[in-house]
Amino acid sequence: MSRGSAVIGHLPSVSRKDAMVWSTSRQDYFMGRMPEIRSCQEIGHVASIGCDTGTIFPAGRCGLNPCHRKAIDRPVTGGKTGVEGVESMAPDMVQDGADGEERRRRLRTSALPLYVALSNLIRAEIEEGRWPPGHQLPTLDQLSEMYGVARVTVRQALGVLADDRLIERMQGKGTFVADRLTPRKIIQLDSSWHTFMEMLDGNLPETLAVEVDVPLPGVREGEGQAAASYRYMRRVHSAGNQPYCVIEVYLDTDAYRRAPEAFDTAMVIPLLGRLPELRVKKMAQSVRILAADLTVARLLDLPVGAPVGEVRRVITDRDGRILYLGTGQYRGDLVVFNTTLEVPPD
Repeated sequence: MSRGSAVIGHLPSVSRKDAMVWSTSRQDYFMGRMPEIRSCQEIGHVASIGCDTGTIFPAGRCGLNPCHRKAIDRPVTGGKTGVEGVESMAPDMVQDGADGEERRRRLRTSALPLYVALSNLIRAEIEEGRWPPGHQLPTLDQLSEMYGVARVTVRQALGVLADDRLIERMQGKGTFVADRLTPRKIIQLDSSWHTFMEMLDGNLPETLAVEVDVPLPGVREGEGQAAASYRYMRRVHSAGNQPYCVIEVYLDTDAYRRAPEAFDTAMVIPLLGRLPELRVKKMAQSVRILAADLTVARLLDLPVGAPVGEVRRVITDRDGRILYLGTGQYRGDLVVFNTTLEVPPD
């Protein structure tokens, strides 16, 4: 039997021939050729797909149906996958029942692929300092138990984190949080103009597409008056070699003509602020959370469906003319929106 296929053990409610339907290779399962399980109880014991040890999960606790992705108490056959076959966890890795179930619930209800959702959860543990640099991660079995997912899902999630250089794998020793985590530039979307300008300092744009003399699309009520024509630019913004934003910009043609070479190569908003003759008065911005589509995911080096923050900005001059309209999609793990609300006196 090939590695990664499930072992068929005691199946009291189905024949061995029928049970072989569930002895599917890991590749078949993840390529979508796995038949859907309607009810785990209908087939009694179910073979665990994607399990290196060939464990058979008891009825109602299979590793396939999303509603039953729970850690098992004991494997019916096979190797060290259940609780009895797992080394004891380090004290700081032990989760109480409520916390562990909450983790599993979040994974089961995520719209992302399971391994992506899991990698995001582990990434948060690292980036928020709960697992500091040099800290040894739990084993595959422990992580599988903690999050209620198959070992192959844990491997995929760790692969994402290794590619991002958040973790290091040492043969025979285990997996560790990287000693030197690459500092990431957090995008502070402040309500302060000066703070926002400082955040953009040193960032670099890469132009993907340009159109000239185009009308301004989709102006909303109260945003301002459109100019005669605009220059359209689609760009990727990067900080420290890390792409963080895909943005579509509409720049007033008259404003562009005042410094065409600079606007073609530099960040647009800081340049607008440095041209006093444009009389910039106000920038309004709105934020909403979306999922990365294929193009944005590729350009920002994200999994498809990863969260992105869409920010729409409108900059107007003192006459209410729209100098700039931009819609950017930012990596969700790099964006922080800050605002201060003044409380009026009683």
